[in-house]
Amino acid sequence: MAPMRCLVLLSISALGAVGTASPISKVLELLGGMEEKTKAQGQEADAAFKEAEEFCRKRSDALGYSIKTNSNKKEDLEADIAKSTSRLESIASSLQDSLQNTESNEAELTKATEVREKEKNNFADSEKNLLDTMDSMTRAVRALEKESASNKGKSESLLQVQQAPDIISALEAMVSGSLISSADREGLTNFLQGMQAPVAPAYKSRSGGVTEMLEDLQDKAKAELYEIRKKEAQSRGNYQLLRQSLQDEVKFAKEEAKKLQANQAEESANKASSEKDLQETATSLSGDSKELEDFTAECRRKSEDYELEKEDRAEELKALGAAKDALGKTSGAAVKTYSFLQQQVQSNAGRYPGKKVVELLREAARKSDSSAISLLARKVGNLMGEAQPEAGSDVFAKIKDMITSMISNMQKSLAEDTDHAQQCKKDMQAAKDKLAAKTSEVSDYQNKIDQAVSKSATLKSELSELQQTLSALAEAQTNATNIRNKEIALFKKNEPEIQQGIEGVQTALKVLRDYYGKDQGAATGIVALLEVVDSDFAKNLAAMRVAESTSADDFKKDAKEMTLEKTRKEQDVKYKTQAHQQLEADLAGLQSDAESAKSVLEDEKQDAETVKAKCVVTPESFEEKQAKRQQEIDDLKAALSALEASDSSPATSLVQKKDASTLRQLRGSHAAEAMEH
Repeated sequence: MAPMRCLVLLSISALGAVGTASPISKVLELLGGMEEKTKAQGQEADAAFKEAEEFCRKRSDALGYSIKTNSNKKEDLEADIAKSTSRLESIASSLQDSLQNTESNEAELTKATEVREKEKNNFADSEKNLLDTMDSMTRAVRALEKESASNKGKSESLLQVQQAPDIISALEAMVSGSLISSADREGLTNFLQGMQAPVAPAYKSRSGGVTEMLEDLQDKAKAELYEIRKKEAQSRGNYQLLRQSLQDEVKFAKEEAKKLQANQAEESANKASSEKDLQETATSLSGDSKELEDFTAECRRKSEDYELEKEDRAEELKALGAAKDALGKTSGAAVKTYSFLQQQVQSNAGRYPGKKVVELLREAARKSDSSAISLLARKVGNLMGEAQPEAGSDVFAKIKDMITSMISNMQKSLAEDTDHAQQCKKDMQAAKDKLAAKTSEVSDYQNKIDQAVSKSATLKSELSELQQTLSALAEAQTNATNIRNKEIALFKKNEPEIQQGIEGVQTALKVLRDYYGKDQGAATGIVALLEVVDSDFAKNLAAMRVAESTSADDFKKDAKEMTLEKTRKEQDVKYKTQAHQQLEADLAGLQSDAESAKSVLEDEKQDAETVKAKCVVTPESFEEKQAKRQQEIDDLKAALSALEASDSSPATSLVQKKDASTLRQLRGSHAAEAMEH
């Protein structure tokens, strides 16, 4: 704003009533008042600039955040559009292949159907002709037999038939003799002409004459009928197989095309939505960037104006001070570490073979946590503790039998577990395969639901950001209006005061000039300073009016831009709200479909759990159980080997009383446990 100094200039009318007071004292009083008011105006201008500066900072921060958010959103949307474009190209290629396959298979099926219809019609015609021909032959044979029987072979018609040079002529004679009709003759003639082999003219040489010839032809007709019927059955079967295969391929291709078209429509809708969002985001980004650029320039200009006004105000104060001085001369941060020590007790069981066997069995029971082996170890210890020196071999034999029996039982159990595990593996794999299709269907629904939920959350977040932006924009409009109102009020207050100050300085100049006349003497410097002050006041009044006009234009421009931005944001809110509502409705439908699919999947899971319950009866896996059982067997074999190694001198280990006593102590130190195996 233009400098608002010199506003509090004295009432100039007082100078009009100077009376007998000294003009110098009056001018000093006037300059002092002007100096105080200039300082007060400076303070008011500082406060106004500080408020405007804070508004510029907040508004710039808000626009910067909006630009950053929209820039990130623009990049994300461009990436989404690129992915959608790539997916649409892939879907379009697959859809084209599917449609081409459908078209090709349908064309092949149509062509095969046309060929089949022709074959069917040809067969029907051939079958009818052959059946008619066979009927004609039957009637001809009957007519000849009747004629021969009634006239004892001497009728004129029969003689003409017998004397005919060939079968065709014989048929003509039969027609002439009214033995067969012309239609029968025509059908028989056509059949004979259609035969591959020529008809022999010397048919009389054949036994039976014409009758036998016709019966022979009838057999050939029957054979031909059989062949064409056989061929028709083969053609019909081949066509049915081909038709079924093509129909299946067409059905699969159409289902695939339908799925691809649904994916294409969904992806196209997503792309269109992203493109619309991108367009709106780009528009908002461009508007915010332009507004930030203009607003920054406006704030910079206001800052420069403020600095110029501050400099002008300082110069004014300096000029007023110089004028007063001239007039005054004329008239007079710790860490700790710990360590542990472990001790291991080594067994000296190797001193005696019998004792070593017991220790090996106990170690095996400890490692595998087997109560059966533990019980065996105690039984072995008891046998060795109770045995007499002379009965050593019998004791060792019993122990060997016990260990061997347990090894055999464990191996048998391991084999049964292996068979059971293999069968379970097959059953569980079958259940797993059965679940795959249902799981895939549920997964597809879940993926769509996740996408919808993610998009819904994004829209909700964007709506929240838009509401916050609108709220910040409304606050910015309110602040800008308040600042503008203060600027107007300050201008309306300062303009008349500066105008009065100019008039007061001009009045003071007139008073001094009138007092001193043309010969001003020492007052020349004072008059010159007052003239400078008068010039500065006039210049500052003009600058203040220009600043007011500029501020008014800037406010109108900012208000228009804020209104446009508000309109854009409100349209975004409207569009995104509608999109969010539609998405929520679609999501509800997807969730309903997903629940239905999950219900079916749960039934499949229950069947799978039934198989699993039958197969998984222990907390440990088959592999762990197998390894544990094998370890038990290996440990028992090791004990058996140790026992066999001592078989050559068993009494040596049994006659040691100290060792026997030790075995009894060991025997009494454990509680008996049993395990059904």
